[in-house]
Amino acid sequence: MAQTNGFAGLFAKILPAVEKAALITVTAGSVFKILHYTGANMLLLIGLGTLAATWYLMAFSPKQPSEDEASTPAGPKDFFSLLVSTILPKIMGIAGAVTVIGILFYLLHMPGSTQMLLIGSCSCAAATIILVLALSSGKINALPPMIWRIATAGAIGIYYLSQSSFV
Repeated sequence: MAQTNGFAGLFAKILPAVEKAALITVTAGSVFKILHYTGANMLLLIGLGTLAATWYLMAFSPKQPSEDEASTPAGPKDFFSLLVSTILPKIMGIAGAVTVIGILFYLLHMPGSTQMLLIGSCSCAAATIILVLALSSGKINALPPMIWRIATAGAIGIYYLSQSSFV
């Protein structure tokens, strides 16, 4: 595997650790919010904001080629393989960030949560459906783990959207 230098290498090392720390903070903030402890909103604000920023930056990180891609000569790709391998993970990263900010706004009772949940969750759902169809048709072998986390955030966003006064 090629070694990356500069910001790409730094992001590849730091962003997964920051994501784990943000998920732990969100979990602690959620437990504190359920138990009505003070400081829960601050933990949720820090955790969900950090998670959204991390997913947004992960969407733009360079893709590491798999062993199959490294062994085959680089040639022109058809649109569907370009869509599945490059465009949809970026869309899901951005949509996941918007959904997480929508969840944050919903939990903190801030205006604009419904619009963010609607845009982010619908984008996550559409991209997940296309990726699952590509997986079932054999165009791709496996989905990256980040996609599963973002699809879960999209499902949580759809739940909160159904609980809002918009629907």
